[in-house]
Amino acid sequence: MRVLALAADFDGTLADQDHVDANTIAALERLRTSGRRLLLVTGRTVADLQRVFSRLDLFDRVVAENGAVVLDPADGHVQALADPPNGALVSRLRSLGISPIEIGEVIVATREPHQDDVLAVVQELGLEQHIIFNKGAVMVLPTGVNKASGLRSALHELDVAPQSIVGVGDGENDHAFLHLCGGAAAVAGAVPSLKQEVDFVLSGDGGAGVVELISSIFSGDGELLTPRGTGLLLGKDRDGAPVFLAPADGHILILGPSKCGKSTLARLLTERMTERQHEFCVFDPEGDYVALHNAVCIGSAMHTPTEVELTELIQKSGVNVVIHTHTMNMSDRKRLLTHALERLVELHARTGRPNWLILDEAHQTFSSFEPAAIPQGAPPIIALTVEPNILSGEFLREVGTVIALGGDPSGAVRRYCSAALVEPPSGGDANLLSDEMLVWKRGKSEAPRAIKLGRPRHQHHRHRGKYAQGDLGSGRSFYFRGPRDELNTPARNLFEFVDLADQLGDETWEYHFRRGDIERWFRDVIRDQALVDAVQKLSVDPNIDAAHSRQSIREAVMTRYCAPII
Repeated sequence: MRVLALAADFDGTLADQDHVDANTIAALERLRTSGRRLLLVTGRTVADLQRVFSRLDLFDRVVAENGAVVLDPADGHVQALADPPNGALVSRLRSLGISPIEIGEVIVATREPHQDDVLAVVQELGLEQHIIFNKGAVMVLPTGVNKASGLRSALHELDVAPQSIVGVGDGENDHAFLHLCGGAAAVAGAVPSLKQEVDFVLSGDGGAGVVELISSIFSGDGELLTPRGTGLLLGKDRDGAPVFLAPADGHILILGPSKCGKSTLARLLTERMTERQHEFCVFDPEGDYVALHNAVCIGSAMHTPTEVELTELIQKSGVNVVIHTHTMNMSDRKRLLTHALERLVELHARTGRPNWLILDEAHQTFSSFEPAAIPQGAPPIIALTVEPNILSGEFLREVGTVIALGGDPSGAVRRYCSAALVEPPSGGDANLLSDEMLVWKRGKSEAPRAIKLGRPRHQHHRHRGKYAQGDLGSGRSFYFRGPRDELNTPARNLFEFVDLADQLGDETWEYHFRRGDIERWFRDVIRDQALVDAVQKLSVDPNIDAAHSRQSIREAVMTRYCAPII
């Protein structure tokens, strides 16, 4: 990843006593000329800022009033992100003789030592406001408004992922917006609490520190984007040390036999991506992700996803995408992935999103028989497969982190090394507990470590889409035969099952329902205990009629297996 933007505080960071020196302005101009974005993030009002600083034209957006207002310097448009100041609050503070009082589009501000009086008035009036402190300033804003919320809004307008920007500040009110950034720095004169939390403390103070940071962007670029800001917490090792998956470490390969938890781990990672507001795109050939929370799915049994749909959807900021390719043949899947990678490379270079690309059953698209290179600049890929030797060596050598699950994780790592023609690691954890996985970061010369495997909050149903929409095969289909064995009609998946149940009538349905055939199919083939429970709950009532039981089972199937389709 490369740094796409710099977000900087004003007072004490860019400016000293309302003055920004020539060296700092020159460094800002150089960064802007490189094609990167610049954002100013300040507690000041727009009017006050315009009074003291004439070069707001350097910035793509100015986040003012501690996150409550966004200014576009190109056209002068000011957008308030919250309601205007409460009149009763302002009147009450003035009646108490509190001075100075500054009123902005949203903010009400004064200075210490008036913080106790301000808090008392807010409580007295029962307002949903919070108080933010910064080097003697006392700012009253609606709950939820801070520099991070304002910066997030500005970045959304510019279509830049927060994980692709570096931020710099000096005060107490800078914690929130710096935590949002992919890399966070503090100037030398910053408050101690901020220095303790950022990724880098600069040697220079004020503008000199910003000049130093900009020089580092040109010399090191992606090195400023840290695992804290860009990565995902995978878990903790046996010593309690956190382990991150970071884009800078390279692509990620998850290895393990069938039913060992690879897709469960991938779903856990998507939850953590959502928590961190990382955008992701999933290629799903088996329907394991069609009901994924916080994602939109394209493709179904009735509709094959198209290049046009995919292109339109991935362009939308804030949207996670699942591409369900179960109905496509292998050549069409590869063609769609190739098209997606071309679009994603351009999008990722320009915006920093999506942050991750997940390829389940990766051997279908990066086969050892058909070597395929990953385009330079592609988003970091999380690839899942059963064995490394069925993937192309070209792809394997792009992998920076190997995660092995199942009964022989050390063997899986050795087989990866053999297939990728890389030196195997020495030492490390060999015997895993049932809730652990083996993680080897080959780019960092680390020994493989045992990491505790978390569980996703949302239940995973193995091959959910295959059961709902695919072809289970003749040996696993449900056969409607009827009470006189006159039929031999197969339902090859759950959706065919409920449709045929309606078409074949009450007598046939009642026959299989009362014999327990439906319950056994749900239990032994579909392996969905919730559907088994639904049948059992209905079957204990001898008076329930066929129409009622059939409709109830249809609703249970549709509730559990229908996914949002675009």
